[in-house]
Amino acid sequence: MSFEPFIKIFSVTAIRYFVVAGIPFLLCYVLLKQWLSPAKIQVRHASKQDFAREILHSMQTTLVFTVIACSVFYTPLRNYTQVYTKVADYPTWWLYASVVLSLVIHDTYFYWMHRLLHHLSYLGTHIYCIINLLTHHPGHHILFIF
Repeated sequence: MSFEPFIKIFSVTAIRYFVVAGIPFLLCYVLLKQWLSPAKIQVRHASKQDFAREILHSMQTTLVFTVIACSVFYTPLRNYTQVYTKVADYPTWWLYASVVLSLVIHDTYFYWMHRLLHHLSYLGTHIYCIINLLTHHPGHHILFIF
């Protein structure tokens, strides 16, 4: 397998991340900073290190997303998944239902995984807890951090 699909998927995901996180960041932290400052809950502003850490961890998550996508699309795992290549093969209602179902499954997974990781932190598994506790000022760049 060439690295071209890997690079393409990583690039598209990273660009999507920077657009989705970057627009609110520019609005809230650059263009409207003075106007929104009185509404801030925390007095202290996030540092450059906070932003850099959030971006670094989000890029690590982007790498995980890319490995999973490449595994599903370009390995024999594809034979065991339901990848829709032709939307017209299914009724329109299924498109909407599958998106809602995916969101419910993902949010349920995320909620229970988050609870489990906090529970495991009491047993000595502190890596996740350390990353979580370092985020005192969650901003727009925290978008992809699990």
